[in-house]
Amino acid sequence: DDEALRDGVIETLGENVAEAAIARDLAGMDPPRRRRVQQFRAENPALFADMYSLSWTRQLAALRAVAKLPETDTRAEHFVLQAVEHASPLIAAEALNLLKTGRYRSDAVVDALCRIVEEQAPPNWRQSYYDSSKPAP
Repeated sequence: DDEALRDGVIETLGENVAEAAIARDLAGMDPPRRRRVQQFRAENPALFADMYSLSWTRQLAALRAVAKLPETDTRAEHFVLQAVEHASPLIAAEALNLLKTGRYRSDAVVDALCRIVEEQAPPNWRQSYYDSSKPAP
């Protein structure tokens, strides 16, 4: 009985945290993007709930479900971009694999990928790249 109560509290708390995160994310979006995300949420409520779940297992399943959406449906881009910088390496890798398909091509995707390169690359990678592009003397 205590376990059922605990699970209920965790689920309710998770739903409240998810709603707060969704509200925060929507508030930070430009109107056209916000409309696309809201339309995606209205058409895919269970998938959207999984995207914002506290459960990494549900988030990973949601990301894999997004990968199976029609190629022309890019309204889940916001979630994919969040997943790229996820604390779970498994979720981040899955998001990167989804970005490699070329479905998402916005400036936000390019910016996210550039941030990853800058974080993962050696400290002087830009200079090394520049030096390697010069013709040898």
